[in-house]
Amino acid sequence: MTPARRDDIATPDSFVTLMYHNVGPDGETYPDLSPSATSYFVSRSAFERQLTRITTAGAAFMGADALARFFNPDRGATLRLEENRRVLLTFDDGWGDGVRVGGPVLQAAGAQAILFVTTDFLGKPHFLSRADLGRLDPRTFRVGSHARSHRMLSLLDEDEIRSELSDSKAFLEDALGYEVDTISIPSGAVDRRVRRIAAECGYRFVFDSEVRVNRRGDSPLAIGRVAIMNDTGVDAVGRYANQQLTRERVRRAVLQAPKRLLGLKRYERLRRTLLGEKQGQKVTHQS
Repeated sequence: MTPARRDDIATPDSFVTLMYHNVGPDGETYPDLSPSATSYFVSRSAFERQLTRITTAGAAFMGADALARFFNPDRGATLRLEENRRVLLTFDDGWGDGVRVGGPVLQAAGAQAILFVTTDFLGKPHFLSRADLGRLDPRTFRVGSHARSHRMLSLLDEDEIRSELSDSKAFLEDALGYEVDTISIPSGAVDRRVRRIAAECGYRFVFDSEVRVNRRGDSPLAIGRVAIMNDTGVDAVGRYANQQLTRERVRRAVLQAPKRLLGLKRYERLRRTLLGEKQGQKVTHQS
């Protein structure tokens, strides 16, 4: 793949964020994990094809520094429209294979991802350890928070939300030695309280799970993302790179109806049942 990272050139006026979770070795099935988790995993070869498709679609990667410039437009000129397609890559949860398997693919593509870590998951099977965080190359992975325990923040009281956000931030900054000012909201369970408290805790950038193109003038506390699933094809990724998200916005809207009707917790239990979760499998993700 031809490196396509262009953080040092200028700032676009829009971008799309792709939400990954884990990149596994080809053929890995993770039988001890629930399908509610593994449905968000992609194989190494699929990940490589997807990054290649982004560049052949005429888009370029952007990283954490470009994200900061995007929301501070005085620091750089806006690109001409035909040069304007940008894709930001993120990884949720802190899966070990995402770094060990996905990292070399990112390096080959000249791309950087933001790795959102759930701090209570560190050291558990399949996840990174605290020591792993200290060994990360920041040119490949810049770390953000994914809260402390992955609970649905919008269902918590304000003290619990603040603890989830501030505790994870402090832990990560101690482990990494640099400021952590970026967070993705677990399960997309966000409301005005969560965004406000995140800002009060020192987060400048808040990513959610809403499907949207992020444009100049949007709030940095409401950055949308498109979820990449294990059945997401390269043509779909090409559409995302070209900021064509109509199908995914419709799908997201359809899925929101049963969530509102059943509530987040009941919806997730039903979803895991329909996916065929087996007794004893670990559940580490809610969409």
